[in-house]
Amino acid sequence: MTRMPTKAEEGSAVDTTTTKRSGGRKAAVPSAASLKMKTKRYIHLGTVAARGIKKYQRRLDRLPLLRLIREVSHDLRGDKQAFRWQSAAVQAIQEAIEAKVFGIFENLVLAATHDGRDTLEVKDWEHIKRVTDGCMAVRKAGY
Repeated sequence: MTRMPTKAEEGSAVDTTTTKRSGGRKAAVPSAASLKMKTKRYIHLGTVAARGIKKYQRRLDRLPLLRLIREVSHDLRGDKQAFRWQSAAVQAIQEAIEAKVFGIFENLVLAATHDGRDTLEVKDWEHIKRVTDGCMAVRKAGY
């Protein structure tokens, strides 16, 4: 009749080893496999949102924007010879557009909050457009 191996012999999570403190007796010492539990880490506010934004920024296609840039540059230049655009230039234009749109939405949220609302409405857009157009007229006049 064969003897069944014990859990320690099978390589379970608890190994028995002799330690000095136990006086020669075998003591249960947890193995490295059982100590590999992950501890929960504190995630700062906005980190998950920033990760999501970065993910979607990487996923945005630049081809439609490149087509628009080529169309506008072709209309401005007039002749049939097309400009060549580096990817860094297209990326810079895209970041500038995103920054401008982000600024507009910040102003829209401020206008809605000033009116005591959480929802953006068309009147917010009209108000922001009126205010910024007035600022542009002042800037053009040199004041």
